[in-house]
Amino acid sequence: MSDKKVEGLIIRARARWHEHEEKNSKYFLNLEKHNHIKKHIRKLYISGVISTNPLSIMNAQKQFYTKL
Repeated sequence: MSDKKVEGLIIRARARWHEHEEKNSKYFLNLEKHNHIKKHIRKLYISGVISTNPLSIMNAQKQFYTKL
């Protein structure tokens, strides 16, 4: 990987290893993947039905926050 991509992964991963100037790109890739999975909603109860469709989940989120 190029150094710029690794730097981006390090920033997004927010890991302490970067502070000690260690570069383990596989570690940062896995950490970013884990953080990505934790941030996203995979199932949502919409109008009495559990939905796993990412587009319908995003639309439901959008409607919810526009009503606030």
